[in-house]
Amino acid sequence: MNVVLIQSSVRDGRLGPSIVSRVKPFLERKKWKLHFIDPMDFNLPLLFQRYYEMKSPSDEFQLLHSLLVKADGFILVTAEYNHSIPPALKNFLDHFLKEYAFKACGIVSYSDGAYGGVRAAEHLRLVCTNLKMPPITEQPAISFAGKRQTPDQEKAFKKVMKKFLDQFEWYMEAFRARRKKGLPG
Repeated sequence: MNVVLIQSSVRDGRLGPSIVSRVKPFLERKKWKLHFIDPMDFNLPLLFQRYYEMKSPSDEFQLLHSLLVKADGFILVTAEYNHSIPPALKNFLDHFLKEYAFKACGIVSYSDGAYGGVRAAEHLRLVCTNLKMPPITEQPAISFAGKRQTPDQEKAFKKVMKKFLDQFEWYMEAFRARRKKGLPG
């Protein structure tokens, strides 16, 4: 299985890299082919044209397109900004469309507050659904992300991640099998 892990935030002092470093080991145990996308590493303009509208996409866009097309599923690690997703993530997602179609999506949210980014995750679920990238129901949320986690919190996180990845894998396999038979209109 090919999995693309996408981080959301590009601002100074972001917590995203620390959250990704907590999530990645769980993915690596699955022996999937893992690709990591950090919007900070790409110089994407504000959306003017989607990939399929570009007459001659840059090498950067061609690389991203290639990674997304080959993916069987996407894991989006999102921060919460003002009850929504970071603009860098929305801008990244909007540049592509059919690359996401009928592939599983898992959302991991986080915030410095008590709610763990769940409001952003709920908004992201709507965006992903419209991109034909159905989000699974398990949805890890990391509260007080900038603080040290207690052993009990770590134990709970491991349990949630296991359920999350088991469900994600099931959906990836199901969608992959159905995509081989063709896509709905």
